[in-house]
Amino acid sequence: MISTNASYSSLLAYYPLTKNANDYSKRQVNGISNNGVVYNGSYAYFDGINDWVNIGNSSSFSPTTGEITFSYWVKTLDNAYEIFSNWFGSGFNGLNIGQYNTTKADFFIGSSLHLISTTSINTNTWYHVVGTWSGITSSANLYINGIKEAYSTAAPLSLSYTSNFTDGNVHIGNCTSGGYFFNGSIANLRIYNKALSDTEILQLYNSEKYIQVF
Repeated sequence: MISTNASYSSLLAYYPLTKNANDYSKRQVNGISNNGVVYNGSYAYFDGINDWVNIGNSSSFSPTTGEITFSYWVKTLDNAYEIFSNWFGSGFNGLNIGQYNTTKADFFIGSSLHLISTTSINTNTWYHVVGTWSGITSSANLYINGIKEAYSTAAPLSLSYTSNFTDGNVHIGNCTSGGYFFNGSIANLRIYNKALSDTEILQLYNSEKYIQVF
């Protein structure tokens, strides 16, 4: 487990995804792997066919107000995938982060806001991706390798959620039930109940890029 000073007290969940889908934060919201997710000691591999992780339906992962941050390392083998998804269905409500039929990383916030990175996400290359949303300041940001690449100062003040998942839970590694399964590797997925600052995100990137050996 990698420790970092970036807002540890605000950490909702930490999934290293090295040996299993367990949550190593104090909340211990352990996930359940489905259809053969492979853990190699450094990261989790998803086959792009039907692998995914179920992390339950905690309301903390689907805030209607307040703030949230998603942080993870990713190496993709194609250009259509979802890393974290707690929405789909009527109105595209909720939050979704990944790479949606494009060469860029993207972050959907509610039904009206879609942030896209300027960096192209090359296959077989590791990237650190962070998305933040604040209903307090009406802002949202998307970072690649510690650098802010997209932002909005007119983000929704609140969110609602309409799930199309047959289990009604939050997923890692796919979006709708039956589509957009992730093909590649994920490590160090962190979820915070605050919008991390530029400084905290750069600190998190720098602390993990040297310690984590992929």
